[in-house]
Amino acid sequence: MSRVPFHQRIQELRQARGLSLRQMAEELEQYGVKVSHNAIAKWEQPKMVGATRLPSQEIIAALCKLFNVKPSFLVEEMFSNVRSKSDSERIAKLLDVELLTEEEFAALLNVKDLFIKSRKQKAGEK
Repeated sequence: MSRVPFHQRIQELRQARGLSLRQMAEELEQYGVKVSHNAIAKWEQPKMVGATRLPSQEIIAALCKLFNVKPSFLVEEMFSNVRSKSDSERIAKLLDVELLTEEEFAALLNVKDLFIKSRKQKAGEK
């Protein structure tokens, strides 16, 4: 499975929250960074070979807070060769978890915790 580029990831997150470019710029101000809607539009454009349109670390941090994601989630294509294939396949299946509401995410974590607890209990019985 291929990695999702930054421009696509940021656009998907913005659209999933139902934000316009201007609304996203306004929300980022609440996290201490001031960017224009035009800058966000440029981030969402596919980059040309050799061009970089990644925002600063400060803006990446604000984006992570806004969308409740980790920096690696936003810029994962830069690290496409870091993980083993099996790890990458497992992680790729979970990438869209960021689109869940907080309540849905909490429910998913509860189910995971139940499976882990059960697995540990079974391992302890052996």
